[in-house]
Order: sequence, then C-alpha cells, then structure tokens
Amino acid sequence: MITRLADAANRKEYVMQIGDIRVFIPAKDFSLSKHFYQTIGMTAEWEVEGLCKMVNGKQAFLLQDFYVKELAENLMLQLIVADAHSVWSFLKPLDLPKNFPGVRISPPKKEPWGTVIYLHGPSGELWHITEEAK
Repeated sequence: MITRLADAANRKEYVMQIGDIRVFIPAKDFSLSKHFYQTIGMTAEWEVEGLCKMVNGKQAFLLQDFYVKELAENLMLQLIVADAHSVWSFLKPLDLPKNFPGVRISPPKKEPWGTVIYLHGPSGELWHITEEAK
C-alpha cells in the first residue's frame, strides 16, 4: 500500500491541487451563532437547511446546525490578522460576553508565536485571533 501511495504522489498527473480548506463549526444555537459571527465581521454568503457559509474577504467556514459538546469545546481555530490590537479595538466595544451567552474574550496577549486574542464562541469553540510574530 505504501509503495502505491508513494508512486501515485510522484506522478505529476496525480498532484492534488488544493484551492481551500474549510472547517465545519458546530452551533448549539444556529441562529445565535450566525448572529455572533455576523456581529464580528463575517457575512452569510448562503444558507441551506442548517448549513451556512460565513465569509470575510477570501476566507470562509461552514457554520452547521449540529452540536456535540465534546467536539465544540475541543475545537480550536487560528485566525491570522495583520494587527491584533486593531482587532481588539473593534471587538471590545461589542461587549460580546454580555450580548452572547457563553462567549468569553481576552485582551491581546503576547505569546512566543505572536500576539493572540482568545475568543470563545457561543458553542464553546475557541478562536486564536493571532498577529504572527515578526
């Protein structure tokens, strides 16, 4: 089996051209989660039966009306931004924890890999909003 995979990887006609990778984010309350993501700057590009494509610029994820606590509370995503302090200046006045149950947010923190805002979404998912170290 390994030989076949190695042979296939070496054939130029077999090269997989990846255009994008999108994660499916679970929603405990689909409507609330969609509103949360719209509040922080995402746009709902389309929605069909419990699935919604949320976009910002060229980046997107799929919000799904599906929830398993263990999955949601162990899901971490890294969102790379140009300036974490500017993002914080945008997010802080929104008072997300007050307006969205379960949401938690921390101010920018210096980490070895960059400056990070930790944002727990309404279903428990954890976003690492990161300005990479230069």
